[in-house]
Amino acid sequence: MCEIHTELKTLSGNEDDLLNKTSTNMKRKFDKYWGSFETIPKLLIISVVLDPRYKLQYVSFCFDEIYGSEKVEEMTKKIKDLLQGLYGVYGGVESFSAGNLVSEVEKGDR
Repeated sequence: MCEIHTELKTLSGNEDDLLNKTSTNMKRKFDKYWGSFETIPKLLIISVVLDPRYKLQYVSFCFDEIYGSEKVEEMTKKIKDLLQGLYGVYGGVESFSAGNLVSEVEKGDR
C-alpha cells in the first residue's frame, strides 16, 4: 500500500500528459479506498504488524508517508489497542469482550 501510494505520487507529477492523467485518476481511486485511516480494513493492518518482516514500526512509517506525521501517533495507538483487544480475546482475558472487538473491527471496515 505504501509503495503504491509513493509510486502514484511520483507519477502524478510526470511531464508526460497521458501518464500524469492516468496516475492522477489512479491516485483518486486509491484515495477513495485507502485515503483515510477509517476506510482501511483494520485486520489488513494487523496482518502487517504480525508479519515478522514488517511489524508496527513499518506500519507507522507508511502512515507517516501517506497521511502525514500529525496523524501517525493516533493511528498507531488505535492499531495497538485493536491488537491488544485481539490478544485479550485470544488469551481469554475478559478485559476486552469479543462483542466490543467485533463492533470495533466492523467500524473500521466501513
